Amino acid sequence: MEINTTLNTLKETCGICGCTLITDAWSDQKGRSIMNIVVHCLAGTAFLLSQDASSDKHDGNYIYKFVEKGINYVGVDNVVQIVIDSASNNMAAANTLALTHPNIFWTCAAHTINLMLADIGKIKNIQSAIMMGSVSVYIYSHTKSLDIMRKATDGEIVRPGTTRFSTAFLSLSSIREKE
Repeated sequence: MEINTTLNTLKETCGICGCTLITDAWSDQKGRSIMNIVVHCLAGTAFLLSQDASSDKHDGNYIYKFVEKGINYVGVDNVVQIVIDSASNNMAAANTLALTHPNIFWTCAAHTINLMLADIGKIKNIQSAIMMGSVSVYIYSHTKSLDIMRKATDGEIVRPGTTRFSTAFLSLSSIREKE
C-alpha cells in the first residue's frame, strides 16, 4: 500500500515536471540475469520494474520492449530522459526508441554518474554521510535498533536491495534527507 502511494506520487510529479527512467542489468548470486528500471523525478527516486531475463537474449529489441514497459507505466508524455550504459545492445534499443519516441532524450550512464558524484560532493560533511551509511547497515542488522529508528524517524532509510546500479545513489539520498 505504501509503495503504491509513493509510486502514485511519483507518477503525479512526472506528469507535472517529467521524469527520468534509469535502466540496469546485472546477475544475482544464483547467476540469474535481472533487468531493472528506476524512475527519478522531483518527488524522488523509486524502483519501478524488474524482470528475470535469464533465458532471454539481451539484444536491442528485447531491451526496447522492456524500456517501453517503463515508459508506458509512467506515461510517454511524462518521460523526459532514459539513462543507459553504452553497451551496443542498449544503444540499439536507444536507436529504436528514438524512432518511436523522438521527444525522449537518451543519456549515457557514465555522464549521469558524474552528475550524481557532483551532488554527493555538495554534502556538507561527506565523512558524516559515509558514517551514516555504516550506521544504516548496523540499524537494519539489529531489530531493536531498527524499531527505535522507525519510531524516531517515522519511516525507513533506503538501503541496499536488489538493484545495484542505483543503490548507492538512493542510500546516500535517503541519508542526506534524514540529516
